[in-house]
Amino acid sequence: MKKILFLVVLGLAIGRTSSAQNAINSVHFYDVKNAAAEQTYKATLKEINAIMVEIGYPKNYYSHLKLAASDTTKTYRNCTIGHWHELYQKGLMYFMQNDPKVPADVQDKMKQWGLPKDEFTDNGGWPHQLYIREARRMIGEFVMTEADALGKTKVPNSVGMGSYSLDAHNAQRYVKRDGYVQNEGDIGVMPDKPYSIAYGSILPKEKECSNLLVSVCISSSHIAYGSIRMEPVFMILGQSAATAAVLAIENKISPQKLPYEKLRKVLVEGNQKLEL
Repeated sequence: MKKILFLVVLGLAIGRTSSAQNAINSVHFYDVKNAAAEQTYKATLKEINAIMVEIGYPKNYYSHLKLAASDTTKTYRNCTIGHWHELYQKGLMYFMQNDPKVPADVQDKMKQWGLPKDEFTDNGGWPHQLYIREARRMIGEFVMTEADALGKTKVPNSVGMGSYSLDAHNAQRYVKRDGYVQNEGDIGVMPDKPYSIAYGSILPKEKECSNLLVSVCISSSHIAYGSIRMEPVFMILGQSAATAAVLAIENKISPQKLPYEKLRKVLVEGNQKLEL
């Protein structure tokens, strides 16, 4: 019997999926004007996803990769995706604080904000890592979809539940012919109630891999994953995956051949919530 692998991988995404747009979409800023006293500074510290417009980097990464590959001057070749995000967000802040095209009252408000003075002091106040919301996922025994997350189906063989909104940031931003800016890819739909997540969604197809359980890069559509991606859900699925791995080893069978009722019994005994 092969050793069962329990895989919890966040992964990195390269390529224009509507996931890679979110790499640095949450940064701390503080109110410069009102941060003279330490207690006031702490009170004005904010974690943001948007300043007037989304601060995520909605861009086609393939164009950057092609540019880097064909760049003979090496101007772009040594730029990482993380560096592109940093340049974009710093440039956005500078633009909104200083560019004459931005109304003066907006500039004045934006100039009250800056990077924290006591975070990432060895990196200019900037985070060292990207936050990767979504990357490549497997196609497993069962694929969770939008309909499943919205409670429109009966999800088979539940191993946990999710409840967060089906949420994704913009994939790209462009200027329309009429001069207005158009965002594409943003969604935010809240399920009416918590939904079940299928055991098959953490299982690869047995013919492809019979000793693996995946609790993060699970078998899910992009839209459904916008809700499933939450860390508490990863913890829930991690508990169920570990339980399934132990039972499969003890019974000398693959996780795919593990009787669901046997798994369910142990999960319920462990106070795992499987449905409403």
